[in-house]
Amino acid sequence: MIHIRRFFIPLLLAAIPAWADVAHFESEPNNKPDEFNHISGAVTLYGSMVGSDQDGFIWTVSDEDARKRWSFELHGIPGALTIAQVVRLEYADNGVDVVGKTTLMKMGTRDGSRPSIHEGLIFEPGEYVLGKASSGSKSGNGAGAFRPPVGSLSFGEEPEAPGTGSETAGSGNQAGAYRFLIHEQSMSVRKYPGPRRSKEKAYGIRPGGEFAIYETEQTAWYSFKFSEKDANSRWDIRVQVPVGRKLRGVLYAEDGQKLLESSVDKEGRLRFPSLAPPAGTWYLELSTKQPGFVHHVGSAETGARVAGQEAEPNNMTKLANQVDFSQSLTGLL
Repeated sequence: MIHIRRFFIPLLLAAIPAWADVAHFESEPNNKPDEFNHISGAVTLYGSMVGSDQDGFIWTVSDEDARKRWSFELHGIPGALTIAQVVRLEYADNGVDVVGKTTLMKMGTRDGSRPSIHEGLIFEPGEYVLGKASSGSKSGNGAGAFRPPVGSLSFGEEPEAPGTGSETAGSGNQAGAYRFLIHEQSMSVRKYPGPRRSKEKAYGIRPGGEFAIYETEQTAWYSFKFSEKDANSRWDIRVQVPVGRKLRGVLYAEDGQKLLESSVDKEGRLRFPSLAPPAGTWYLELSTKQPGFVHHVGSAETGARVAGQEAEPNNMTKLANQVDFSQSLTGLL
């Protein structure tokens, strides 16, 4: 029995994974830019809010951090609407006074019963304000630079109004705790292959592959060559850029026909889903007015191509799916 204990305990300890994130407990005051808590990298933030309180953090992204993906996870205050915003501030020449702000993205939980998670984001080097507020905070008091008007945001049903039920963190009478986790993931940014301003210069990405570079041109072309075997499957073509950047993508058939076009969302993502390409090559043109940021481009197989299921693209008459009225037809909008 003694020998079992000697060997069992080290094995048990070795099986417990190490927690890599750093814990940071908010310190007051942190309502104004010159008071915000400073953090960087992967970290778990612990804080609480009551009344008109709000919490601000300056998250610094280094050049190395800009070559990674980042996931945010907000565990809100129980019984209260909890909001988190990612904001870039504009400073006056003195480097202290705030003269403007740009809200890059928002996330929140209605009542803290389940976390709000945003995964795999890309950020450029620089400083970002991570602002937290709850449903009990009063907008328009001028205390902070990231203050969100709670009434203008919707994360489901609004929480119970103060004074109509049991006291919560949002009522302004009792502090409520939250957690905000920042995780990092690796991303391989490769050597720049040179300008690709035309279809003839397109960089080839194999189906199921991905490619990330720092792009310096306003226009960049990519190609996807699908084999006969690949044509039996459905595919997603996905593009991602740093949060806050603008980019437009246009997908073309081998003969130059325009198939689909769209722009990245507020989280920097663009997706052409459930594509059913024939054997051959499709081309993707990405364009922006202000270049100089990371492009991440790739494709992923999403399942077999099945008769009776719609095939994308089909947004034009000449691309319409053929219907067999003796079979059922399923689709996705």
